[in-house]
Amino acid sequence: MEALTSTLIPSQRRPAVPPIAPARQRRQHCGRGVVVARASGSGRDHRWGRQVDENMIMLRLRIREIKMMEEEKKDDEEEEGSGMMRWEREYYVGEYGKHVCEVLGLLQSYLMTVRPCLSAGIVLLVALSVFMSSGLLLFNSINMMNTLCSSLIGLS
Repeated sequence: MEALTSTLIPSQRRPAVPPIAPARQRRQHCGRGVVVARASGSGRDHRWGRQVDENMIMLRLRIREIKMMEEEKKDDEEEEGSGMMRWEREYYVGEYGKHVCEVLGLLQSYLMTVRPCLSAGIVLLVALSVFMSSGLLLFNSINMMNTLCSSLIGLS
């Protein structure tokens, strides 16, 4: 390189510069002398780094595959434990929402055509029936727990 530079531009010669030591240099004092160790410039460090990167990519892919397998297992367990039959699951996924919207639309159109007092009475009747059924369920569950507790206390 220096010969090429001197032939092309003779007036601008660069002074001889000692080689720059690499950034990773380590000195150890061993007995009488000083031992200097530095990384080789053969590119072995770069290959090792590339191998680590490839291994990290493979690890990420395996982790993703394991997560996907776990999600599939959860889905299978949920389907088995739901208590629904196959046709019920298919109906719920496909047609259920559409049918509910149709029924509510029909109810709304019916309530719009009848007298306002009658529609208010129907809405009130549905609301009271829900309230009464939940109250009855709560009363029966409290009565059952009271009976159970009194029988357990009577046995001990």
